[in-house]
Amino acid sequence: MLTGLKKKHKLLITFVICILILVIPFLLIQNKLNELEEKVMIYLQEDKGYSSSDIRLIERDFDRLPRYSIWITFEDESFVRYQYIEKRNNIEQQTYEINEESVDGSGKLMKETDINPNNLLHFDSPKAVERRY
Repeated sequence: MLTGLKKKHKLLITFVICILILVIPFLLIQNKLNELEEKVMIYLQEDKGYSSSDIRLIERDFDRLPRYSIWITFEDESFVRYQYIEKRNNIEQQTYEINEESVDGSGKLMKETDINPNNLLHFDSPKAVERRY
């Protein structure tokens, strides 16, 4: 009977360890993304002068390099999303992506050639590179 109880304890301990191995990295990633999102929002509001109503969508990204990033889509430019990262304790715009199925104000489907990066309203990084999604 004692060996059966020891096996149950070993199984329980193994199960708990496996759950911790799976859950802890997820929680750490979510915590890092929460912190980055908060820093990006502070940067956009305090340094760039945006209000929360200027922002249409906030997306978190972990699987691309840079490893952690926040993608922002603005209300007045919904066909573009901008990537923000933290680099050397500073928030900076890394790149932007143009939605291939975007329509302009008249309802016409926009083409890649219709968009001039110099005309993007929220583009502020000379190092940023266009990426399509």
